Amino acid sequence: LSDDDEAASVIWSASFDGPGEGVSGLAHLASIKFLTLRLVPSDHGLLSPRVRVEMLQQAFDACDSLLETTRQIWKKSMIHVMPWLRPEVMTSEAKYETESIVKETEGSMVMGDETLDSSKQSRFDAAAFYEAIKPSKMDAMLEDDITDLLPELRPYQRRAAYWMLKRERGDPITLGNKEDSQFISPLSISVGFLDSASKMFFNPFSGNISLAPECFAPRILGGILADEMGLGKTVELLACIFSHRKPAEDEISTFDGSPVTDDCKTGLKRLKRERVECICGAVTESRKYKGVWVQCDMCDAWQHADCVGYSPKGKAKKAGQDVDKKVSQKKSKKDAVKFVDREGEYICQMCSELVQVTASPISTGATLIVCPAPILHQWHSEITRHTRLGSLVTCIYEGARSASLSEEPMIDISELLNADIVLTTYDVLKEDLTHDHDRHVGDRHCLRFQKRYPVIPTPLTRIFWWRICLDEAQMVESNAAAATEMALRLYTKHRWCITGTPIQRKLDDLFGLLRFLKANPFDVSRWWTEVIRDPYERRDAKAMEFTHKFFKQVMWRSSKVHVADELQIPPQEECVSWLKFSAIEEHFYSRQHETCVSYAREVIETLKR
Repeated sequence: LSDDDEAASVIWSASFDGPGEGVSGLAHLASIKFLTLRLVPSDHGLLSPRVRVEMLQQAFDACDSLLETTRQIWKKSMIHVMPWLRPEVMTSEAKYETESIVKETEGSMVMGDETLDSSKQSRFDAAAFYEAIKPSKMDAMLEDDITDLLPELRPYQRRAAYWMLKRERGDPITLGNKEDSQFISPLSISVGFLDSASKMFFNPFSGNISLAPECFAPRILGGILADEMGLGKTVELLACIFSHRKPAEDEISTFDGSPVTDDCKTGLKRLKRERVECICGAVTESRKYKGVWVQCDMCDAWQHADCVGYSPKGKAKKAGQDVDKKVSQKKSKKDAVKFVDREGEYICQMCSELVQVTASPISTGATLIVCPAPILHQWHSEITRHTRLGSLVTCIYEGARSASLSEEPMIDISELLNADIVLTTYDVLKEDLTHDHDRHVGDRHCLRFQKRYPVIPTPLTRIFWWRICLDEAQMVESNAAAATEMALRLYTKHRWCITGTPIQRKLDDLFGLLRFLKANPFDVSRWWTEVIRDPYERRDAKAMEFTHKFFKQVMWRSSKVHVADELQIPPQEECVSWLKFSAIEEHFYSRQHETCVSYAREVIETLKR
């Protein structure tokens, strides 16, 4: 300031008192003009000013969604700056919006009356997890009697069936304090601006920001039925099938074999390569064949006219063949084989089937049940035993591969569409993945040897199922499994995972089930890991409470201990019978006992080293 009190300029030099990562992040965001620093006079004027951090519009323009999974440097800087500037929004309570009182003591964390000692809780406790999400006996139950279901439902089965109906009818998953919460709090924290009623939304796990909230609460039209083995999950599923059929007003499309349209052809990618590929298995020209050849206009494959039912005069030898009348003949180099080049258009059987596959899936009211191969016929017998005769039409799908290797005709897709329940196995899903390759990639893999027979597309991906149920669903927990990939390609409205052992060893076993259920956003590996799995394994009380609340709504788990009074099991009788060994049996038993004891001691000594 000059002597005549005329302001010239003021230069301030100061240092920030904050964490190193926070200060460097603030400098980085200011350098790329995502935020700016502004001096604000305090009560003492400019002698003791305040520094105000203002977010710029450019920062919000750089982020399209709070659920973006891309990792960028500016987002990392935002994660470092926010705990320094607004530490209250980065606490576990703010992230998970929980109301329980958490007390921290030396060496342990207390949530309610339960003490979580880190030294004793290093391993995941599945029993404690099941106990935290167990349903209440006060929950509503299915009141209607199902005449087509022969067994009388026990109370816990009626509660499970009612819960399944609620899930299929779209009851929202509530994760915040309010039941009408529209977005998941851990991924969208509200941050209010100073001196303004407006606010922004911040994802503390990725650094994404937005001026508008995003409604991405999971509406899972299905769930995980995880009752303990022996409690009758099959009967509970049948009760759900009988109680919630596809509405009659929704017309079910039928497969009528309609001709291929131009709109469908444009979406199909086929490698145009002139070759011999007939449905009879021929892959080379042969002088033994004296008939006419016809070429597909989509893939340029030559086929025997006799095999495909094509007539040189433009008339089909078999009903259903699409042919034109104008043809011209070509000869091979040796003038031994006649070829047909049509001025119109001819589509081979393979391309025709692929075009049908690329079309929109056909809607049906059928329930697809996928189970391990050894219990396929057990499922069929259980359905027959527990339902009134003729109440359900059941069909077994053995796969496209078995149809291509068998002389029997492939199962008609109309049989699958008109069935109430379609049974298949995980092995079939795995095999059908190769038959579904053409629809997704556009053509076949190059093999070492020429393929003698065309690949038959699977009908499973051509149908929009009303309900898909994965029995022993832990088999899809491996993310790289072919059965998992095929299961994720299936179209359906309701998705169910049925398993008595959803957790094999750790919490991460549930991620594969959430992927199949499409439980957005937790079917994305990053959000599952950072929001649920890692905080849960760190014994974060708020994260554990949030996880329990989430799975209590998407998973139903009753144990025999909890429903023992509703099982109506007759009292157990114990009968002890003593057997006397003969001399030979006693000698053999002693030798086996000594061998086992010796082996056990060796193992124990190895572990001590």
